[in-house]
Amino acid sequence: MFSEENKSRVQKKLETLEPIRRVKVQENPRCAAVLIVMCYVDGTPGLLYMERSNQLRQHRGEICFPGGMAESSDTDIIHTALRETREEIGLHIERDQVWGVMQNIPSREYLFHFVQQDGAILVTPVVAFAGNVDLTKLILDKKEVESVFVQSLSSLCDPHNARYTQFRSGNGYTIPVFLGAHRIWGLSAIITHMFLHILAPGLYTFRLRHRT
Repeated sequence: MFSEENKSRVQKKLETLEPIRRVKVQENPRCAAVLIVMCYVDGTPGLLYMERSNQLRQHRGEICFPGGMAESSDTDIIHTALRETREEIGLHIERDQVWGVMQNIPSREYLFHFVQQDGAILVTPVVAFAGNVDLTKLILDKKEVESVFVQSLSSLCDPHNARYTQFRSGNGYTIPVFLGAHRIWGLSAIITHMFLHILAPGLYTFRLRHRT
């Protein structure tokens, strides 16, 4: 899955992704990045997630990718993703380990913990391969992170673990939910769903269905 051949295919796909504009973007939106960390744990390929600290006032215990808001000292959005990952979980990833970036996702209040208003932030998922990761050696910022875990690709791609939640407010919308030892939902589930279709189109076949 993380072979050079698949890396080349994924990179070409990332370069041709269409922009997402289902949510109106505000003028001069702020920028944020999350890092999709592909890795091996005990020889098993998967994606790395973190559980937000129980000390937080809001969104405690939620599952998300490492990431955060861009700072003025960041050279670009990739720098933001790598810096935030290093600060939050102590995982150092170099730029040459980055495969590329996905399209910007306009924030929505009900999906993303950084925002107070729809379309106020553009979130960029950055894709990187970390190789073999020993989770026990990661140094977590306990003010922000309760724990880290890796969800195997076999679990994420298993159709029995994929569900969706449909909301009828406004024009209505449907978002994916991934079951397992940890429940992945919201923006993290949306990004996971989008990325799995890029990384493993032959294995991940789940499709969202919106019933009117």
